[in-house]
Amino acid sequence: MCDPISAMTAAATGMKAIGSVKEGRANAKAMMFNAAVQERNALRSDEQAKDAITRGVKDEQRLRAEGEKIIGSQEAAYGAGAIDTSYGSPMDAILATTRNIDQDALTIRGNAKSEAEDFKFQAYNQRSGASLDRMGAKNAQRAGLYSAAGQVLTGGAEIYKYRAGQ
Repeated sequence: MCDPISAMTAAATGMKAIGSVKEGRANAKAMMFNAAVQERNALRSDEQAKDAITRGVKDEQRLRAEGEKIIGSQEAAYGAGAIDTSYGSPMDAILATTRNIDQDALTIRGNAKSEAEDFKFQAYNQRSGASLDRMGAKNAQRAGLYSAAGQVLTGGAEIYKYRAGQ
């Protein structure tokens, strides 16, 4: 027959063990949720990287189109004044405009590439975080089970001590 103290100790031990298992599962679920959020964020970062490149290409194309208009306007203005643009200062002005447009276009391309790389790095970090969260979820579940086992053993030892002391 089980005495009341041993019964209460066993019940308390069981409750603690169940609580530890549930806590481990809850922590694991929370970490898996965090991993899913990190994965979703990584996909969004991938999209942002692609968007940065697309915007850069469009901005570069727009700049070059505007640059062609500017050069056309320069040539038209020189032509209206019957100035030959094939040599001298008029040619230098047109070439300088062309160089400036090319430099601006390269800057736009470089900035877009840099922005895309930042988003790719962010996606990498988010995927790494998701991986760590998944590992943490497994560990949280194991920790709950180990804690429960430890509490059962501790409860058993307390019951044994109590009975040995009677």
